Amino acid sequence: MMQPGKMIEIANQMNKYKLDIIALQEIRWQGQGRIEKQNFTVIYSGTDARTGLYGTGFMMTNKMRLAMLEYEAINERICKIRIKGKFRNITLISTHAPTEDKTDIVKDEFYDKLDEVCSKVHKYDTLLVLGDFNAKIGKHENQSHVAGKYTLHEENSENGDLLAQFATRHKLFIRSTTFPHKNIHLGTWKITGTNQCNQIDHVLVNRRHYSTVINIRTLRGPNCDSDHYLVKAVIRNKIVNVPRMAKNKIPRWNTELLRTDGETLEQYQQEITNKITQKRNKEDSNLATIEEEWTKIEKSVIEAANQTIGERERTRNEEWFDQECEDAIEEKNKARKQMLTRNTRRNCELYKESRRKANMVIKRKKRQHLNGKLEEVEQLNNESESRKFYAAIKKIKKTFQPKADMCKDKDGALITEEDKVLERWKEHFSDLLNTEENVPRTTEPHESMNEEATEPPTRTDVRAAIARLKNHKAPGEDTIVAELLKWGGEDLNAAIHDIVTAIWTQEKMPEKWHTGIICPVFKKGDKMECINYRGITLLSTAYKVLSSIINDKLKEITETKIGEYQGGFRPNRGTTDQLFVMRQIMENCYEYDIDL
Repeated sequence: MMQPGKMIEIANQMNKYKLDIIALQEIRWQGQGRIEKQNFTVIYSGTDARTGLYGTGFMMTNKMRLAMLEYEAINERICKIRIKGKFRNITLISTHAPTEDKTDIVKDEFYDKLDEVCSKVHKYDTLLVLGDFNAKIGKHENQSHVAGKYTLHEENSENGDLLAQFATRHKLFIRSTTFPHKNIHLGTWKITGTNQCNQIDHVLVNRRHYSTVINIRTLRGPNCDSDHYLVKAVIRNKIVNVPRMAKNKIPRWNTELLRTDGETLEQYQQEITNKITQKRNKEDSNLATIEEEWTKIEKSVIEAANQTIGERERTRNEEWFDQECEDAIEEKNKARKQMLTRNTRRNCELYKESRRKANMVIKRKKRQHLNGKLEEVEQLNNESESRKFYAAIKKIKKTFQPKADMCKDKDGALITEEDKVLERWKEHFSDLLNTEENVPRTTEPHESMNEEATEPPTRTDVRAAIARLKNHKAPGEDTIVAELLKWGGEDLNAAIHDIVTAIWTQEKMPEKWHTGIICPVFKKGDKMECINYRGITLLSTAYKVLSSIINDKLKEITETKIGEYQGGFRPNRGTTDQLFVMRQIMENCYEYDIDL
């Protein structure tokens, strides 16, 4: 799957042959993670090093993704998922065993790890171990308890003996050897340069659920340019129909219209004025509580934004894999079917030629897509759109970041279930933010406060605090961004001033202002460790206005008490400048032999 367009090609084959889950081997991707596309999801487990070797995983439909209880990326040779069934759950393990020429140490390490994974499977689950075992299973009577007689081989290979021993240890049955099919529907791997096939890909099931597997056979039609054929297993087990949960969608307001379109700005301000006036006329504002007053302002701003600017259009990433690519792959697959039907030298050459053309088309399309992105960046630079320019560059340079839906607990054990993962994050931030303070506080002598500094803020103070808000910042729980307050007009400023004054005198805030949304941002190290993330809290924008006003009031007091020697966190000065001056003084004194 390292080749361009290969993931989409496999997804199209999955859809064509109506498959629910595909166990993948030789993915050759780096790291572990999950990719969610519109019609399918890929779970993968690769090496941490960028070697382009091995890698296992699963590709599944959206229905299966919703029914997935957990997944675990073990290593580059083993990946596990668990599906919620109506009567019993299903555990699937995708494996890629070492080849015959590998050392015994490598093989023992693989089966030791596979033993460990299988031993942790829930007792009553239907266990399916499937993948490329590189193992030939013979027709031996003494292994009838783990394998059937429908196999292409008379004797076990060395890997076959290891697989039979593994099946015996865990009470599994090699179910892919129990169905009578033609030889062409038993072979799973075609030896390069010959017409000979070996049966080295297998499906194992625990014996108590032997009858769960209805049929297993090789499909020669599906094609992804691999030397392995697709092995199809039909399982009799009802999957729970999990409804798609509606997520709380945070609106992304099209605030650019307020900056560029004067007519829209005027309409937005008029809507806010009308709605605030209308809500105040319905209910006496003098009798309204702070909570009720903020609810009116919040609803007025959101309704006005919905009716005037609306939300930004959510565009998916442009897919360069278009109809021309699909047509080229379809021609390639037709040539391959013709070669499988009649394996002549001419048909082989036609298939190789069609495969070469398909690869050229896919590479050309991907190159054209990248060139289009570069032209877009150049155009943004010429138009002096700095923010969009750097965003476009970041989008091109940014490597794929898989979703990390797992984490480790305090003891280092991996957690995969969603509710337990959320509980772990809650525990982490609770411990981090609620630590006891061990440093003793020093109390300053009490002095009478300046009465002028404690007076309620004026409308000018509120207007200045709103103007200082930074644009393009994520909102809090109320979904109101800074631009909606900045461009709201004088009536909105007056309404915010009224509620800030009420908070100032009554010393009570709206409940939503107490709520912050913590977003963990990865820094470095192991992505499974919560300690390697920094929590960013999204606060209400109106609360930031109040905080800015309080900060201004405090500065009026602190500036008179802090000495001139203090350089940190003060305007127009800094500790770096002070250190530079001190260094210059010391160097000059040393140079001219002057005592300090």
